[in-house]
Amino acid sequence: QIVLIGLICSLVIGTWNALTSAVGGIDDVQLASLATALLYAVSIPAGFAAPTLLARMGIKCTTFLGTVGYLAYGIALMLYPTHLGAGWVVAAACLNGASGGLLTSSYLFLIMALPPPESKGTLLALFWCLFNSGAVLGSLAQFATNYVHAAARSSELTQVAFAGLMCLGCALCALLRPPPRVRQKGDGAAAEGDGAPPKFHGGCGVLRAAVAPCMLLLAPCFAASGFGFSFQFGCFNTRLFTPRTQGLNDACFWAAQSLTALLVGRALDSARRSVRTRALLGLAACGLVMSAAWGAALIAVGRLGLDNTTAPVPMDFLEHGRPSPEWVGLLG
Repeated sequence: QIVLIGLICSLVIGTWNALTSAVGGIDDVQLASLATALLYAVSIPAGFAAPTLLARMGIKCTTFLGTVGYLAYGIALMLYPTHLGAGWVVAAACLNGASGGLLTSSYLFLIMALPPPESKGTLLALFWCLFNSGAVLGSLAQFATNYVHAAARSSELTQVAFAGLMCLGCALCALLRPPPRVRQKGDGAAAEGDGAPPKFHGGCGVLRAAVAPCMLLLAPCFAASGFGFSFQFGCFNTRLFTPRTQGLNDACFWAAQSLTALLVGRALDSARRSVRTRALLGLAACGLVMSAAWGAALIAVGRLGLDNTTAPVPMDFLEHGRPSPEWVGLLG
């Protein structure tokens, strides 16, 4: 079941990440920025309502509804501007935001409820690797289709393939099972979850849970985990690199996430230290790496003129037939 939910997220969210990471999936930067802003704005109230809906509708229905919005947004990007106008893209982005709240709640519930305590880190890492595999493959497809002839957006063939992968992810939701019907390999014991998340008794219950001390302490982590994507995809990668190099950069980005997840997951499952010590060490390591990354980004903004009104000349990963030193440095 962990592999299954990982594949669903890979085919749906991972493919969506690959589709939207290059100029939002379309060649209209302003429309892509507006759609992205509305998507995340709608996902906030949807996230608050999702636990209650998950408790009432069950894991299959909630996960399926959570995938439909991603598919609708992908199709809207594919048909814009030849068959659909900007209004359809904005509407699909709002639907994507609503469904994203449902899908996030359902997959987080499963990956927290199913693994036994001694292997939570490893199984979460496995899920994250599967999750990102779709984005890695999609980014490589973007790299391949733009290798000879650069394009401002994904080719039509690539977008049709992405839509097909999302449809497959939606169909796989039918194979999901609630935790009591999932048996662990080996001893045959039932998974930890009781079959449904707690009933929060409406939005007020969710708000009470959101202001709990432990959640407030984690709030900076939640903000930091998603804050960099707009800069990474909408500013840094788009303005500095050629289309084929953008695809290669994205593939390296998502692959690095997967590799790091495996290393951190194994470390978090180590029984040599207490759970608290492992958590604090992991938090400190993440803080150091993120601080270094943002420090390098600040240098790039100043030296390469990312904040100028005129875009810098795009760099390519090959320079005179060999990897460009600037690309290697910026990729790191």
